[in-house]
Amino acid sequence: MKDSYTIGEFSKMFGLNVQTLRYYDSIGIFRPAYRDKWSGRRKYAFDQVYQLASIRYLRRIGYSLEDIAEYLDNLQSDTSLDVLKKRSDEIHRELDELLDIDHAIQRKIRFIEHELSEIREISEIKICEYGPRPYIPLGQEEVLYHHDSFYFYPTIAFYKEDLKYFGAYLYQDNSQFPEEFKVNKEKVEYIEAGKYLCAYHLGPYEEIYKTQKKLRNAYSNLKLSDLMVNFNIIDQFVEKDRSKYITSMQIRIL
Repeated sequence: MKDSYTIGEFSKMFGLNVQTLRYYDSIGIFRPAYRDKWSGRRKYAFDQVYQLASIRYLRRIGYSLEDIAEYLDNLQSDTSLDVLKKRSDEIHRELDELLDIDHAIQRKIRFIEHELSEIREISEIKICEYGPRPYIPLGQEEVLYHHDSFYFYPTIAFYKEDLKYFGAYLYQDNSQFPEEFKVNKEKVEYIEAGKYLCAYHLGPYEEIYKTQKKLRNAYSNLKLSDLMVNFNIIDQFVEKDRSKYITSMQIRIL
């Protein structure tokens, strides 16, 4: 067993690059035992293996270098177990959040695939019947982008005269209410059930008014609501070309 090791030998032993050990030295979290007085090269003692192994372990379980420094300064068996239990709890919470996000992503994928499968002709105008559809109100565009729900659920845009506001569609496949993000059901609202005059808009949102006009003029004998409900199917999250956006446009028949 050697008395000392070079930085290259230590880095190879732990599968770390040399720059990482130099950085650890510069921030004071793991310094060499001494420097060779002639070459200035870092030299590590064998018993420093245990300290570096602890750092490697703590990094693997998600601790920041700042937290590791504090942990090592207070390393005692009677307190370390409490710290590790706390980290285990944090990991479980993070895992639950990641699973919730994955459920929402999978649900959004199924929504897009289902909606695309329903399109026979992009220019088609048809009458559809829907039950109550749940959504989370997100407000107007000024406050839209700080809502997590905007990023994980299909977007609904409501148009009523000059007013435009948004919602996050809680798409229900197999009649299951989404549980992701621990949705507070008291905040959930519903799009009114009934028959809707429906069309698809292909292109940027700025030109939706053209399809809306076409939709409202399609059946002059129908009395229509002044509220239009739009579901973003292909949007900025899955397509960079705005001319390829697909929006489902629906107006309830009164």
